[in-house]
Amino acid sequence: MGCMFRLGCLALIVIAAIVGWITKDRWWPGDREDRAAGPKWEHLTPAGAQRTRTALTRLSESNGPVFATVSGGDVASYVLLDVVGGIPGFADSAQAAVIDDQLVVRGPVPLRQIGALRDLGPLAGMLNDTEPVQLAGRLRVVEPGRGELTITDLRVRDIRLPNGLLDRVLGRPDGDTTTRPRNSTVPVPLPPHIADIRVADGRVTLYKNLP
Repeated sequence: MGCMFRLGCLALIVIAAIVGWITKDRWWPGDREDRAAGPKWEHLTPAGAQRTRTALTRLSESNGPVFATVSGGDVASYVLLDVVGGIPGFADSAQAAVIDDQLVVRGPVPLRQIGALRDLGPLAGMLNDTEPVQLAGRLRVVEPGRGELTITDLRVRDIRLPNGLLDRVLGRPDGDTTTRPRNSTVPVPLPPHIADIRVADGRVTLYKNLP
């Protein structure tokens, strides 16, 4: 009888532990605090761009890892500082984060300095010379050696703009280059060994081709 009692108590403890784990989001404050904290915003920096370049280089090594994880801020630094070449007055204060499956970048942009106000029509009269701009987009590998950031949302202040104005807001010069934005896409040169990019859970994961 004593043995049966002890086994019954053990079974109850195991069941209670399983139920507690399944329902922990209802009572464990840590998960609620993490969700309430929202996305992790990081400043765009040359150091962040270098960390992304380093991750890409490590993936090219024959004895290197099969994937590398980098932050949204580091990837955005690589795309906007290295690839696009920077945005006037934007890089020093811009921030980036991964939200769901998208890379989101925000910061003040001097619209008048880069000529974007000319393309906003009547809306231009409602805006200041410098306004907060936010863009969100999805990263993907198009083909070996070429990636793409497709802009899904572009906002000045809280006003959503047509993605066709992307080249103006990002300051594309009249002399276009292959690494400058056009319409709603930003071409992203990648090493040919990069097979896939996954954006989720607050980070960006780069995968290399396996032999």
